[in-house]
Amino acid sequence: MTNDDLAAIVREAFEAFIKAPPFEEITLRYPNDETKYAWPGQYRNSRVQLAWEAWQEAYRLAVQRTAEACARACVDEALSHSYDEEHREPFYDCAAACRRIGGGE
Repeated sequence: MTNDDLAAIVREAFEAFIKAPPFEEITLRYPNDETKYAWPGQYRNSRVQLAWEAWQEAYRLAVQRTAEACARACVDEALSHSYDEEHREPFYDCAAACRRIGGGE
């Protein structure tokens, strides 16, 4: 799955949410043409645009915090295998993968 695929899934979930009762907002966006529009790609309704920006930030924080928790769990598991560094390595790799998902290193 690419970042574009994930972005499309997140936007689709947001639009389903904002269109449903009790909000029932319209999700028209300005075309992505910077030469003709001051806010290309943004929602025409400022309430919807604000909700979209809040949704994106909440999603980003959820992914980041989940990745941090995943990394901590992997490190904790690695440390529980104190008998052999070779057995710890997969858990450290797991922690590194979690951090990459969350945007960290």
